[in-house]
Order: sequence, then structure tokens, then C-alpha cells
Amino acid sequence: RAADEALRNNPVIGYSDEMPFARDSTSYRPCKSGECPIGNLFTDAARWYTNADVAFITSGGVRGPGWAAGDVHVSDLYEALPFTNNLCTGRMNGVHLFQLLNYSMSVATFEGEDTDDGGRLLQSSGLRVTYNTELNPSNIISIEVMDKESGQFKPIDRLQIYEFATDSYLCDGYTPFPSLLGSDNLVVEGEQPGTIIEGVLFQEMAADFLNATTSIDAPYNTATQNRLVNDTTATEVLNLIQSEDSCAPGEYWESDIQTCMHCPVNFDVTFSKKLIEFEATDQERVESITLTNNEEFYVAIIPKKLPDWLVLDSVESVYAGSDIPTILGAGESLQFSMSIISSELEEGTVYVTIAFGVLDGGDYHGCVGSDAGFDITMRVLPTEQLNQLGSIRAAGFTLFGIIAITSISFAVFVICHRQQQVVKALQPIFLLCICGGVLVLGSSIIPLSLDDEIISQRGCDISCMALPWLICLGFSVAISALFAKLWRINKLFSASRSCRRVQVRVQDVAMPLVVLLVANITILICWTLIDPLVYKRFEMMPWSTYGRCVGSSNVSNISLIIVGVLNGVVLFLALVQAWKARNISDEFSETKIVGSALYGWLQLLIVGVPVLFLISDDNTTARYFVLVALIFLVSMSMLLIIFVPLFIQIRRAQVKQKVQVVSHQMDSQSQQIGSRSSAPPRKVFQISGIRDKKDFNSAPKVPYPFWDMPQGSGGQGQETQESSANGAADAAAALPV
Repeated sequence: RAADEALRNNPVIGYSDEMPFARDSTSYRPCKSGECPIGNLFTDAARWYTNADVAFITSGGVRGPGWAAGDVHVSDLYEALPFTNNLCTGRMNGVHLFQLLNYSMSVATFEGEDTDDGGRLLQSSGLRVTYNTELNPSNIISIEVMDKESGQFKPIDRLQIYEFATDSYLCDGYTPFPSLLGSDNLVVEGEQPGTIIEGVLFQEMAADFLNATTSIDAPYNTATQNRLVNDTTATEVLNLIQSEDSCAPGEYWESDIQTCMHCPVNFDVTFSKKLIEFEATDQERVESITLTNNEEFYVAIIPKKLPDWLVLDSVESVYAGSDIPTILGAGESLQFSMSIISSELEEGTVYVTIAFGVLDGGDYHGCVGSDAGFDITMRVLPTEQLNQLGSIRAAGFTLFGIIAITSISFAVFVICHRQQQVVKALQPIFLLCICGGVLVLGSSIIPLSLDDEIISQRGCDISCMALPWLICLGFSVAISALFAKLWRINKLFSASRSCRRVQVRVQDVAMPLVVLLVANITILICWTLIDPLVYKRFEMMPWSTYGRCVGSSNVSNISLIIVGVLNGVVLFLALVQAWKARNISDEFSETKIVGSALYGWLQLLIVGVPVLFLISDDNTTARYFVLVALIFLVSMSMLLIIFVPLFIQIRRAQVKQKVQVVSHQMDSQSQQIGSRSSAPPRKVFQISGIRDKKDFNSAPKVPYPFWDMPQGSGGQGQETQESSANGAADAAAALPV
């Protein structure tokens, strides 16, 4: 009835180019095979009328034979769309627009046949859809939407809200479009289900559109606009539909817009400290740190892998442990305590980051934000190396024991044999001074062997200052005795050559000893009072130190130089005296013995002292070994060089004394033999040290040897003397060594 009335009142409502037919007599439906101009006209009119972003209608609703170019009558519009479909408008986001178009394109036949599915192809305005009919089931390649401001097509934005215009048949009749455009589907914030506007027919909107936008000179363009483009070369289809399960790592599901959203870069979940430093010695130390959620929503936290040497505990029961996420509400805090197990670590410095993963965050469910963490530096120093003497000090004590036993034994030997001619010739007082000086010098090994491993700091300081005292005093006593001995000999023999009588008093000989001792003691007292040596430790590396005796100023160095020069000068003077006495021939070669001892000292000092300067201060073991060896060799060389020859000479004197006793006995026996008329059998005496006649003849003569007795008269006396002499020689030959 409306169409008939329109035909009777068939006014011209606009102008257009020639409009192709929408259905011919053979039921061919070109709009079902793709884009068609009559569909463009009605969707353009709807979009223009509502100012929507997009407009669409089904291909099955458009019919008619089309019209010629020129005037467009109302009847033409009703023939093209013979249904009284009202306007339907709403809003949807890009996802639901894609969902609508994807359904339409996937079921459309694109064949132009009059089929029900063919009519589900949507004719549109404000859209440009590219598809590939060779792809199934989804075949949309791209969707572009006209931007109203720029007038340019832009790719569809899945979250953008688009206003749409369609007919009431899609909103309320043509299954399944009503569900796609209804309230069950368009639930995202900003969307609005399709709403039918009663009394606004599509034909009336088209008439108004043509009347307002066309003229005889500017008719409606009926050419296709590439709104539906079949690209059979494209292979990658478009898919804007997402689900919670499809969210990639770093995305969370936003149910309000049914979209996977990118997780925030950071959550404001922080620790109260950024760095905690531990030392290996902090075994008993417990450090506290607080984790605070500064967001306005809850977060779920879980610690990542913790190092084995760190013990992390929460002081609150809310902490679920290392394997279960702990929920931390908005503004809540969680306090932790931590301690270390340094035995699990090797030497060195460890730098680690203790991190808590933020797994959930209120509206960002499933997001893993930036880790909330703090750094720990754990420094495990190597076992502290004090470079102490350790067991090597036992060798030093042993060497001192040898020196002490040897010097004391020789001193006792001198006292016991002080009446011997040999000991008297070498003066017992000088020998005892040498023994005492060497004993004091050797005792310097004791403070040298002490360090803070076995004694206190105060004890170490005392040992440091005792060392120069013992060395200087022991050296000065021994060298003074040797110097005085050589000076006395040189003075006496020099006077004998000039036939002068010289008296060498005891005070003259003792003067060098007293002067040198007083000088050394004075310097040492000043040294001790002004700048005493103290035991200090010096760092080689953070975990390695060594101990050394040092003074607080240069006074110690100056004092050391002074006593060294002083005793060195005395040694030099003693060497000069030994050189002067080198050709003096005395009964016991004492000058040569003393000179050998002095030159032995000189050689040891020339070799040993430079070695000490070559050894670094931090090599405590090597310095100790060289110093102890030098003191031991100097001490023992002095004792052995002087006392071993003395011991040998005393033994020789004892042998001579025995020979004299035997000779006297033989003399008495010879007298008895001479008084008899007939010689009795010879009696053999065994004398120690005489092996044959040659030894006997070379033995010292007693005052009255029996072979020098006066001879009696007559042949008997001569025979008796001869036989007695021969008998004594034979007896001497029979004596054992």
C-alpha cells in the first residue's frame, strides 16, 4: 500500500548516475556476490543521517531493477528496498565490529545466487574490508574504518568505540545478528546495544540524503568504492577476538573490554633498603628489611630463588613461604629478617639481588611486574693470614739451646782447667767474657722468636726492644774481650822488640770493655726512653698482615745506625789488632786463633747483612730464618774457633804429662837395674800416646831421664846403660796410642 501510494505521489527526490539492477528475472543477485551500488546508497544515507562511524545492511534485503541516470523518484527507492525497515543505532568497539563482519564474511557465498547465506553478506558504508574467498573459515585480511575528522581510512582499533547505524531487521529479526548487536554481546564499557528508532524508514533517510547531497550537476556516484575487496593473494587473516586464555606473557585480561592489556611496567612495591652488606664474620648478625605495597590494590608476591647461604624469614604469619604467593594488601607491609651462613661460600665477594616477583596486582590480574628487590654484597675474606712464625720458632729455640749449652759448657771447661798452662796463656777472664758475650748474643734469638701468636701486645713490645739490647750487649762484651786480648799481646811483643819493660794493668785491659759497654748502654737507654720499638701489624692485603718491630719516629733508625757504627768501629779496630799480631809466634798460637774468630765474624756479617736487606719485610719467615742463622753462626763460630783448639792443646798437654810420669817411672827402674850384677828380664811399660821408638825419642824429656844418668866404671856400667836405653826404647815401641 505504501509503495502504491509512493508511486502515485512519485516525486523526484534527487539525482544519480545509472543504478545497476539488484535482482533480474533470473533471480541473479549481484549484491550477494560482493559490493553493490544500491547497498552503498542506503548505507551512505544511514551514516549521513545518524552521523555514525559505520553503517551496514544485509545484501538479501536490496532488490529492484535499478534506474537510469538522472532523476531519482521515491518509487525507485521503494523498489530497491521494498521493506519497511526502521533505523537502528548503537555503539560497539572494534572487537565486536570485527566479530560482526567476520561472521558475515565467513558465511557469505560471494556467488550472487539467491541463497539465505548469500544474503548475510553486509553492504557497508565507512568501512573498507579486504578478504580472501579462498581462505576458510575466517577470510578477512584487514578492516579499515573511515576517520570522520580526517576523512581517511584507518585500521580498525579493537578498543575504540564506533557508532553504527543499521536497519531494524538486523537488530531484531535476522538471526544471529540480533545477538551480535544485542545487550548480551555489547557489554563493554562504552558500548550500546542496537536500538530501533520507530518511524524512521530507510527509504525516507535515502530520499533526504539524495535531496540534500545531490543535484543535476552532481549526481550520486553509483560506481563501486572498493568497500569489499577480494584479495586472493593474501594469506594472513585478521583476528581481533581475544580471551583470557589467549593473553600473552606481560598481558592481563581486562574483562570490561574483553581485551588482553599490556601489564604496567612497574608496581610500586618496594623494599625499605636497596643494599645490605655482610661480612663473613657476621655469623650472629640479623638484618631486618621491610617490603611495602604502595599501590591502591593488592599484590601477590613470591620470592625468587634465594642463595643457599642466606636465611630469610618473615616475622609475620601472613608470609606464606618461598613456594606459595603471599597476598599483600594495599598499603600493607611485610617485615623480613635475614642471616647468613658464610661456610657455604668460597673466598671472595658475592654480589646478589634478592628479588620478589609481583605476580598479581588487583586490576592487573596475572601481570608480573618488575621485581621488588634489594641487593646484598657478601664478602668472604680468605682465612686471615697473620704471617706469624708458627712452628719455625721451635728451630730458633733449638739453636739458642745449642748456643747456651755450648757457651756454658765451655765456660765450665775454662773454670775447671783454669790452672792449665794453656788456659792461663789465653787468660781465663777473657775466655769467660767471650762465653758470656756469646751467651747474651745468642739469647737474642728468644725475643726474635716471639710474636703475637704466643704473647700479648705488651709482651711483643718488650721483645722488640729487648732484641737490640741483647745483640748490642752480647756483641760488645765478646768483641771487647777479643780486642783487649789482641791489644795486650801487641803491646807486650812490641815492647819486647825494643827491649823495654812494659806493665799491662788489669784496668788497661778492662778499659775497652767498660767504654764500649757504657757507650752501648747509653745509646740503648736513650733509644728506649725516646722512641722504643713497638710491635705493629702492616697490611699486605685485606686478609693478610705481618708483624714488625718499628719506632714511631726516625729516632729508632738513628739509634740503630749509631749502635751499628759504634760496634762496627770496634770490630774494625779488633781486626786491625789481629792483622798486626798475625806474625807473632807464641807458644799456643793464640793470636792466630783470635784473629781467625774475628775474620770469621767479618765474613758472616758481610754475607748475612746484605741478605737481610734483600728480603722484604712481609716475608717474616725468611727474615726470621736468616737472622737466627746469622746469630747462630756468629755465636758458634766464635766459640768453636777459640775453644776447639784450646781443647786440643789441653789434651796434648795431658798426654805430655803422662809421658813425663812414665819417664820418671822408667828412670827409677833403670837405677835398680844398674845396681845389679846381672840384668834381670826386661819389664815393658805401656804408655799412652807412644807407639814406637820414634815417638818415644821425640817425647819431651823429664829433668832426669834414665838414659842421661852418669855412667859407672868398667864395661858393666856401659853395658847397663846401653841395655837400659835399648830396653826403654823397646818399651816405648810397645806402648799403645
